[in-house]
Amino acid sequence: MKSVTIRTAFASTGAKPLTVSPIALGIAKYGGYDRTAENHAQLDRFVSGGGNLIDTALVYGRWHDETRTSYSEKILGSWLKKDDNSEKAIVCTKGAHPLPGTTEPRVTPACIAADIAESLDNLHTSPDIYFLHRDDERIPVSDIMDELNRHTEKGEMNLLGASNWTAQRIYMANDYCEQHGLRGFDVSQICFNIIRTTPAQIGDTTLVSMTEEDRSIYRDLGTTIMAFSSQAGGFVSKFYHIPDAEIRSPFACEETFARMRRIRMVCESENLTPTAITLGYLRGQDIPVIPVIGASNDRQLDDCMAWADFALQPEWIRFIDGEL
Repeated sequence: MKSVTIRTAFASTGAKPLTVSPIALGIAKYGGYDRTAENHAQLDRFVSGGGNLIDTALVYGRWHDETRTSYSEKILGSWLKKDDNSEKAIVCTKGAHPLPGTTEPRVTPACIAADIAESLDNLHTSPDIYFLHRDDERIPVSDIMDELNRHTEKGEMNLLGASNWTAQRIYMANDYCEQHGLRGFDVSQICFNIIRTTPAQIGDTTLVSMTEEDRSIYRDLGTTIMAFSSQAGGFVSKFYHIPDAEIRSPFACEETFARMRRIRMVCESENLTPTAITLGYLRGQDIPVIPVIGASNDRQLDDCMAWADFALQPEWIRFIDGEL
């Protein structure tokens, strides 16, 4: 894989750019049954194939039992301790998510501090990128960014990220940081894929999906996007050969069907697979996008890695978006 660079919002603050793989491995589903060896093997396979960007969160895996154990972080932490793996990986984690089963925001300075401390313990290392997993627009960005910068000053993370924040709030946060000489948000992690799924379709209205207004702001800021749900749950692969009337999915609607018809035309014209077009659509955007992929088996992982460097041509992206 060819590497890409995640640039810092404000280089003068001492944050260091990161050289990362063009796709990230999302490990939200790690944990539960005793599959640690299987999970470690997948991490080994990803790294041996040229990947290095690994995405987890404090909340991932907490739904498996009543202990609220952060299985995903703990499994990654145990892998990082083996065979100098910490030198091979760029680690992203996230905190300040509502507690499992609730939607009550947890973006206070106290919650942020507590979650960072727990993640450091789970991972046995400082994350390269630390994200706030949700926002609370009732809290001034000044309070949030001041708290995050207290932790960067202690060396507890390098770059800062916002997950499921609107681009407008990120702009406000970075404007405050620029005025006060603080580290701002370098990365935004939001829902973005070729199907253009929405939070309502996914069933979680606390998520944030890419909009045209967001794209304009990100273009001005130069912010790197890490796109979760990058393959829309494998929608294109599952339904590529299925008639519209037979598609059963929360994403099924006339707009999606129209996009699928255009996607099939591009695949046939350019001899592309469903995986190639879903990843290439994101990698070909006019803003920097790193797809966060998930894989249930080696075949899926290898398929994604094979197309990690592929970027769809701008005219095909505009065609899929219905602009041509």
